[in-house]
Amino acid sequence: DDEAKHFGWLVAALNRRGSAYGNLLAHKGLLEHSANTKDDLLARLAVIPLVQEARGLDAGPRLIHKLSSSGARESAQLVRNIVADEVNHVRYGIRWFKYCCSLSGLDHTKHFHHLVLQYFPQGLPGPFSSSDRLAAGMPPEFFMPVSRDHLSKSETKLEDN
Repeated sequence: DDEAKHFGWLVAALNRRGSAYGNLLAHKGLLEHSANTKDDLLARLAVIPLVQEARGLDAGPRLIHKLSSSGARESAQLVRNIVADEVNHVRYGIRWFKYCCSLSGLDHTKHFHHLVLQYFPQGLPGPFSSSDRLAAGMPPEFFMPVSRDHLSKSETKLEDN
């Protein structure tokens, strides 16, 4: 229900500005990742809520600041509303990912790292909103080992499951 609501808000906002959903690179990436993970529930959970939606937690505050600073108060409020919902989406994603990993006998943290490196070989881009991620139940030790900064500094590969 939240995703449909967000989609409606975004479509309306883009249309008011003479654009359309799908015209922006971020939209295409989400659609591609949805297609790439269609046959693997754990990959879908890792990539969509735990990477893509968590990225919304990271980018949201900066985007809200930029929009507010430029006078786009309506757009800033739209992003603020979406980010508030994303905390719950990430929280639910973590819960389901842990549960599904436990059913398969997988360590959820190691398997998340494995899937991130499979779908995002360069690692996760920062900066991260650690406070928003923590509020969603995602501690730094879950995502920092597969961050671009960490991977480039350590140049080590994580164990495959």
